[in-house]
Amino acid sequence: MVRNSRLNDLPSHLNNYRLGSWFRQQKVKANRHGVLVDCTWEQFLDLIIDHQGHCAYCNRLAVTACRLFPATEMAPLVPANIVPVCRACSMLHNPAYQPRSILDLYCDGQVEKAVVFRILSGALKRPGADFLLRRIRLSANRRMP
Repeated sequence: MVRNSRLNDLPSHLNNYRLGSWFRQQKVKANRHGVLVDCTWEQFLDLIIDHQGHCAYCNRLAVTACRLFPATEMAPLVPANIVPVCRACSMLHNPAYQPRSILDLYCDGQVEKAVVFRILSGALKRPGADFLLRRIRLSANRRMP
């Protein structure tokens, strides 16, 4: 079974139950907001494994995942929009349950430009990258530091 073989490749510090719970919750949120869900469990595991279980922002050990652009901004659940994160970076992305995009974090000075470019360049290589390109073009009109 493909699912079990990919689980064996997960770094040992990651909790399969927590990742599965996050993935299921994100599918529910996407359906609630009426946005596209085009990410399989196997694709989700692949992107966690590609990051070797480390946070995309600070390179500490990841414990969960987050979206670069939240469902409240009509962002689809696609592999290009998901990154693994540690607990601290997860709180940055979702303070008081008000999800924020990676561009909002950059504009507020909470994420450095080099980190944003590294994360987005990696995300643009995954399925669903056309969404990210459209979102970045729309945001180009915003004043960025």
